[in-house]
Amino acid sequence: MLRANAEADRSPASPQSTFNHGISRALKEEMHATFIQKVIICAVAGFAAACLIQWGKVFVEGADKALNGGYEHRTVMGSEKK
Repeated sequence: MLRANAEADRSPASPQSTFNHGISRALKEEMHATFIQKVIICAVAGFAAACLIQWGKVFVEGADKALNGGYEHRTVMGSEKK
């Protein structure tokens, strides 16, 4: 039943065929991303992954510095400052 209505909307004789575009058409029919859209999506995902990795590195370095900051001013054998 839904299939017959979708076929009727695609026919040029249908009075609604001139208004069957945009978001309403995307909701009714299966749409695929173009190559350029896929490239943009991959670039954004790669950038987000790189940002997350860099943030993790900075977070770990900052946490390590905060935890070991009190021990950096002394040497192993004495109280000489570096």
